[in-house]
Amino acid sequence: MPDPNIIPLADLPGKGPPGFKRPRDTDVIIEETELAPPPPITRHSFAADVVNSFLFFIEPDNLMSFGIVAFFSLLASFFIFSGTKLFVASNVGIMIVGLIIAGVFSAAWIGAYLMRIVDETAGGEDDLPSTSMGGPFETVGRPIAMFSFTWVCLLLPAGVMYLARWSWNLNIPTVWIYAAAWFAVFMWPMAALCISIGGVSTFVRADLMVYTVFRTAGPYAIIWALLLLLIGTSWLIVRLMTTPNAAGTSPILKHPLAASVLMAFVFAYAAIVAMKLIGLYYRHFKHRFAWSWE
Repeated sequence: MPDPNIIPLADLPGKGPPGFKRPRDTDVIIEETELAPPPPITRHSFAADVVNSFLFFIEPDNLMSFGIVAFFSLLASFFIFSGTKLFVASNVGIMIVGLIIAGVFSAAWIGAYLMRIVDETAGGEDDLPSTSMGGPFETVGRPIAMFSFTWVCLLLPAGVMYLARWSWNLNIPTVWIYAAAWFAVFMWPMAALCISIGGVSTFVRADLMVYTVFRTAGPYAIIWALLLLLIGTSWLIVRLMTTPNAAGTSPILKHPLAASVLMAFVFAYAAIVAMKLIGLYYRHFKHRFAWSWE
């Protein structure tokens, strides 16, 4: 029998309604202390990121990718030049076709890799993407097809006007054709950015691309000025390597391997920095774009 001197727990005042059961120690759930919030992510300014894009080779992990791009650039120039020279000088053979195909594949790999740089830089990545090869279509075929598609779309108006004047003898001023071609070149960084992130469907609203360029005219002009600096410097170096001196020789004829390697590294450096600049344009000014990929 229960001891009459012991008052049941449920009958004690302030101890809960009938049926209340005191929890055991093992039933007590101790909530985890709230963790301190992570420190805010430090974002560099646009100017700082631009400077860092020119100094990407300082990071040891980027040196390998830089060297591989330069190597493929050297292969592309050698195979295409050698194959074309042999093609002009003799009949077409398996070796000549193989050289040209190898050169085109090397150039396609470079184009695909450059498109990946735009995509990852725009997404906030500062290091160069991995050069590891995946499936041939996803890694090379699809990106280079999209890369070529940008030029086809941009140069289509100029090409149509030129063909119309040549085929149908339409009175289309030459200045219109040149203006359309230069406008295509001017719009290419935006087109490369859009197609590397948003895909082919972004060209459906080309008006938004033009609107965004004018809405971000200042940053876009800065990007283009830097691109022109890279193009001009690369052209000057190539010119110095290939221009004959008073004796009729040039560095590329006197030291063909060294000059070719130098030009390959110059091209790789200029191309990588150019693609990083295009990606930075979106990273820092996407809030002014007429659409969002977030």
